Amino acid sequence: MALLFLGGLIALVMLRPTATSARIEIENKSGTKIREASVEVCKNAFYFSNLPDGSAVGFTYPITMESGYKIKVSLAPGMRFESEAGYVTPGFDFSDTFVVLPNKIQFERREVRRP
Repeated sequence: MALLFLGGLIALVMLRPTATSARIEIENKSGTKIREASVEVCKNAFYFSNLPDGSAVGFTYPITMESGYKIKVSLAPGMRFESEAGYVTPGFDFSDTFVVLPNKIQFERREVRRP
């Protein structure tokens, strides 16, 4: 019985997804400065401010659970956008981009691969 239990435990450890990570980038193509923004994913929150038009900022985070992105952006003239998009899951590495345009936030999946 103990041998059967040990064999099942080893199988569980071997089948568990490997540690995976994701890279997210926010590109500012809005025509104005991003005053402040936040991105939430996998119980992580990333904040940045004063991102000039034409520039980008990126973050890397561990994928600890299935999750989607929630992004909030405030532009210099006072306009605000929110978006919920994308999906990440353990077992894959992701590279995603949000492009902030003058009237919306656009999600782009760049790469998905198995580590």
